Amino acid sequence: MMMLALVAGVCKVLGLSQSSLMPVMVLLCVLPVLFFLLKNFQEKAYKRVSRAYHASSVEEVELILRYYIQKFKNSEMSQSAVERVDSVLKPAVEEFCKDQCIFLWLIYYFQNSESDKEYLKYLMSQLLKLPGTFLLSAEVLFCRIKTEIYLMNNEEDEELAKFVTLERKLKRTMNIDQDICYKVVEVMEGKERNSINFDSFARKVQEIASETKLCKMAYKRLLKLDAIKFCPFIFEYYFSYLRSIENSEKINKYYTRFKQAEDYLNQKRAGGDDLLYFDNQNLFLRVSLERKSLGKVVEVKNAYLLKFTNDELMDRDSTDLVPDPFKKNHEVWYRRINEYRHKHPLYRGIHSITLLNRYGFIENLNWKVRMHCDRLGNLTLFVNLKPTELAVDLAFIHPETWEICSFTYGFYMFLRKELGITQGRLNLFKLYNKPEKWEDDFEVVRCEIPKTKEVISVRTETFLIYGVYPIKTLVLVTQSYEGEWVNALYLNYLENQGSCLSPQASCPKILFKSIDFRAENGLFNTKPREFKLNNLTFDTKIETKEQNTLAISSIADGDQKSKFRGEETTVTKDFNYLVSSSIVSSIAKKVCLVKSMIFLIIFLLLSINITQYFLLSGNLSELEGNLEKLDSKIRISTLDTANLARDLQLVCEGSLSSDESSIRNNLEATAQAFELDAYDRLPTQEDISFTWIEYENGKFSEQRVNFLNLNRKVMRNAHSLSLSECSEINQNQTHFTNLYRNCPVEVLKQVNATFLPYLKTMKNQNKQVMEFTLNLILVIASLTLALVAGFIIYFTLSLESTRRKLWKRFEMIPLESFSIGKKAAVDRLLNIHGKDNVIGNQVYGTEKWKYKTHSSFKWFLLFTGLLFGLQVLSTGLYYEFCYTPIENIILKAPINTNAEGLIIAGVKSTSFWTREFALSNTSNAYHKTISSLNSIVNTKAALEESLEEFNYWSDYLIRNNKVIRSQEKASKLFSVFFKEACYSEPCNNRLKKGLFSALIDYEQYALDLVEQIQQGSTYYDMHEEFALLKSLEEQISAAVYSFKDFYEEFISSENTYRFELMIYLMASMFSVQALLYLLIIRTLLNKMKHIMKSEIWFISILPNVNFRLFYRELSKKQTMQ
Repeated sequence: MMMLALVAGVCKVLGLSQSSLMPVMVLLCVLPVLFFLLKNFQEKAYKRVSRAYHASSVEEVELILRYYIQKFKNSEMSQSAVERVDSVLKPAVEEFCKDQCIFLWLIYYFQNSESDKEYLKYLMSQLLKLPGTFLLSAEVLFCRIKTEIYLMNNEEDEELAKFVTLERKLKRTMNIDQDICYKVVEVMEGKERNSINFDSFARKVQEIASETKLCKMAYKRLLKLDAIKFCPFIFEYYFSYLRSIENSEKINKYYTRFKQAEDYLNQKRAGGDDLLYFDNQNLFLRVSLERKSLGKVVEVKNAYLLKFTNDELMDRDSTDLVPDPFKKNHEVWYRRINEYRHKHPLYRGIHSITLLNRYGFIENLNWKVRMHCDRLGNLTLFVNLKPTELAVDLAFIHPETWEICSFTYGFYMFLRKELGITQGRLNLFKLYNKPEKWEDDFEVVRCEIPKTKEVISVRTETFLIYGVYPIKTLVLVTQSYEGEWVNALYLNYLENQGSCLSPQASCPKILFKSIDFRAENGLFNTKPREFKLNNLTFDTKIETKEQNTLAISSIADGDQKSKFRGEETTVTKDFNYLVSSSIVSSIAKKVCLVKSMIFLIIFLLLSINITQYFLLSGNLSELEGNLEKLDSKIRISTLDTANLARDLQLVCEGSLSSDESSIRNNLEATAQAFELDAYDRLPTQEDISFTWIEYENGKFSEQRVNFLNLNRKVMRNAHSLSLSECSEINQNQTHFTNLYRNCPVEVLKQVNATFLPYLKTMKNQNKQVMEFTLNLILVIASLTLALVAGFIIYFTLSLESTRRKLWKRFEMIPLESFSIGKKAAVDRLLNIHGKDNVIGNQVYGTEKWKYKTHSSFKWFLLFTGLLFGLQVLSTGLYYEFCYTPIENIILKAPINTNAEGLIIAGVKSTSFWTREFALSNTSNAYHKTISSLNSIVNTKAALEESLEEFNYWSDYLIRNNKVIRSQEKASKLFSVFFKEACYSEPCNNRLKKGLFSALIDYEQYALDLVEQIQQGSTYYDMHEEFALLKSLEEQISAAVYSFKDFYEEFISSENTYRFELMIYLMASMFSVQALLYLLIIRTLLNKMKHIMKSEIWFISILPNVNFRLFYRELSKKQTMQ
């Protein structure tokens, strides 16, 4: 209710209607109810399952676990609750063992119980083995990682976790190491016995160099681990690798840490600390707990401690090593591994145990056993055993038959030498008529050693396993100097021919007691052997009960000396390393230079293309400005002035019925246009002198004027004529005569004449600019490509020459060096990797050692040539699809624009002179007044000239211009020329067929009028015909103007398309070149550098080679280059 009241108040404040917030109010009311119901349902479900003793589904298992985890979240779970949960979970695990979810919940549940870590590992093993679903795979992965972190933080499993990590990395490193050794043996033996050709040899060298790099990185990562402080032998592996494989003395960096690890391990051993997993002198067994191989030994190290070889113990049942009294219990222990929450004190701390050696005698050892689940779900036991000295000679008695099951070697020798018993598994009680009634400290037999007169007694003792399980034994005791019976060791007498007294005065009652020791880390190793390298000898001697630590000594070899003295290491500078490093550095610099040059040339070529782009863009911008000057305004204005002057004169005469004011206004507008056009002139019109025929006082005079004055004269006469009254015009014909005499004849011809040189100059300039632009690309790009190509060829030939000289010198190396290198690798395989049979090719081959250029050099030249070829292709495509079309536009556009203006001028000129020709045959007063003009202007000749020029430019525009004919039929340019050219109303039918048809019809119509005039028709008789001619003139002019606009639009769109194509071409070519460089050329350059580096490195690791002579000429050549 309070919530509803609050919502109502908010609505009132905000001015909202309560109906608009009704869904929100309902939701706010329903959510608490739903939450309450769900919580109540959950509590009921928890109460129901808390009273249940059986889970009918995996969901109920989850509810039970959730209930008790939540209930005992802040406190320890009570014993009754634990029993209740166990009573439900134990049958549930068996019933739902195929479901991953139950294992997930159980693992999360048991992570809170440290005592159940072994069962937790078993659950994880079962979880990882089950076929998973896609949805649960992420949860399984998370559970595995969380479990590994939990075990890492567990005090009992911390050492094992670090040991497994170190073991996995060491195995990976040693596998790489082993592969390198095999390949070195193959290469060295192949060269030694002439059974390998040059290509195979060079390829193997590359493989060895690559794997060597990986191996060194793996060793260095391994030596950075914290657990390495317990493992000095790993340092020894690395040092011996450097000396035997890389022939290197660079161990100063790690020698101090090696000595520290060695001292630390010796200190731990001397102090009695047991680093079972980390001590490489201990016996290591890995026993499978899988059903198919339960109890099988799947991995073994240092089996010699039990007088076995590693191969003898592999895949063997581990119970074969257990004495008979414990074997039965041992088998039961393996089978209990899948019991619910199984526990065993063996998984905690370190314990003592007795095992049988190869000859069946008892060996006493301390052992640490930890269960491990790998990432595939395989469950195994990691067993590490350390030999200890027995304080007494003893034998185990079978609890039922009272026979001796097993005994120590000392007890066996006592029976054989002192009692004369050679039979095994006998009953001493029956032999010496003793009752088979067990009683501690009961003497079975006694004898005296003749030489020492020492009495030894065989007595019964009961030992306890873990202080609980009794084991019946027979022990040897002897009388001390004080008269007490103490432990006896018969081997003391055999070895020293002295007393049998044990170092300990008494024998402990609990032989297999827990030592409760927690080690930090652990690692195992193969049996140490004796192995020798070039300059370094590792000597390990194995005795019966102890193993000496690894000693490192140095042997001088030529001028290379390295000695270990205490904690100090002195290593002389290696001339071989210095010279080879300088050569490799020189090659690397050259490769880097070539990379930079190729990369820069790609960008330089791109910049050249961009420059070309902007130059062409500037040319087209200039072209657009020039086209505006070719729009023929002055020519059309000249004819319009003559036409308007004649129209005004005819109107004033009364021969033409038209709007006089409209004619005067148009004439005034034309005069103003001349005034504006006088300052917008072509460059070719600036210094030219024009002829003006001045009419004054009935006489004509010729004047020379410039373009500006020419325009002004036309403008003044037109202006004066437009302001003159008709009576004045009829009386004084000066202004009309000046316009009539000059505009359609002298002015038009002279203006047209000025356009031709301008067009020619403009074409030459544009052509020069275009050629300069093209030459800029061709010359700069060609020179750049030639220079870079020359350098690259020189670089490749130089590198190839260096490589050839290198291998030529290599052939001079004596075969003894390869034999020594092979022996070092074989020794490493035998002594470090434990490979007993390293058999090579014993037959000498007949392979020819012929140098061949590496394929990377050839591919580099090929792809570099392809890179330059792409640039040539780009230039060709640019010339074909960009430069040539744009050049055609730039060179032909002015001529086409001028032709369009001349067509309009021709149409108007034809119309003007046709009417003048008609007027010339008309008898009227005005004609008589200007009859003297006939001798100066021949209207018929002017008409024929106008028709001829009109015909020429019409034909030129269509026949000499492929642009119009190449257009699509749907384009505006094609449509206006061939389909429909109506751009004014009303439209003449002639224009509905296109401008081209209209021009032909117009010319034919003008010729028809001329024919009628010649047949005697007068202007006054042909008013309708001339009105139609005037209308057709205006419509054709409008159509030509539209055509001109469409043509300029086409030029703009074509230029845009070509420039876009140019951009795409530049971007595509740059992308392809850049990718070609980054993905292929750069990779090939790096490979070439790596090849040279690897081959120089391989030659530098060969033993017994005088590298001063070997590299002298080569280093000089590189320095000079």
